[in-house]
Amino acid sequence: MLELFQYLNAIYPLSPEVQSYLMQALKKRELPANHYWLREDEICNKIAFIEKGLMKIFYTLNDKEIVVWFNKECDIIISVKSFFKQLPSQLAIKTIEASVINYIEFKDLESIYKKYTDFNINARKITEKYYCLSEDHLMLMHLPARERYFALLNQFPWMAKRIKDKYLAGYLGITNVALSKFKNSL
Repeated sequence: MLELFQYLNAIYPLSPEVQSYLMQALKKRELPANHYWLREDEICNKIAFIEKGLMKIFYTLNDKEIVVWFNKECDIIISVKSFFKQLPSQLAIKTIEASVINYIEFKDLESIYKKYTDFNINARKITEKYYCLSEDHLMLMHLPARERYFALLNQFPWMAKRIKDKYLAGYLGITNVALSKFKNSL
């Protein structure tokens, strides 16, 4: 939980009251590799901070897994629309590596927003970060396949080192053969 408090305090200092509330509301969980944190059609009622590990967000289309994002240590992970609207998720979240997460339930987060309004600054800054990443992803996916791969290496070098080629190819919307060709051209 120390990592989460460092993360939040770096955004905007937490008051002792907020820290105390979070200590009571947060739960820690260890998840094995290949474990669902959220399945499609479930309501995402928890938001998690990844302390250790790697997770993917994806959906299934024609029995094919379409990866939309990867989250690692010091990232927040949710199905955004499902969490904020409390509707069934169109996305699933699954661990790629064994992971340790700290999470808070929707009702507790809503409570902290109302009771400690300064915590809304943290929420806004986190939302800004992920909106920017979402826009980067959108722009990346409009590039030709080869440029898409090299732009990914430039923007997110950790992905090429930690993510298996089959997941990376799916994320980039290219075949494993094309990914292998791009990698061999380096």
